[in-house]
Amino acid sequence: MMYYHPELVNLQEAGKGDYKKFAIESLNEKVAWIPRDWSKVSEDTGIGNPCKASAAKGERFAKAVAEKYAKLFEELVNGEIYPE
Repeated sequence: MMYYHPELVNLQEAGKGDYKKFAIESLNEKVAWIPRDWSKVSEDTGIGNPCKASAAKGERFAKAVAEKYAKLFEELVNGEIYPE
């Protein structure tokens, strides 16, 4: 958001990003992924301290994601999904 629309970001209103871990250790070890009930996980802004964010970090992230999606779309258009 800071990269695309910094005028919408007010870090003075942001929380610390503290969160509760899962009660199941395997989920904390990232053995599997499940959706999170954010009202039970975080009291404010989600996971991670938003004050550590910057427009430069956002730009790097956005460009990396765009490159990955571009490659995926190119592969989908130019190739077969399943091998013959």
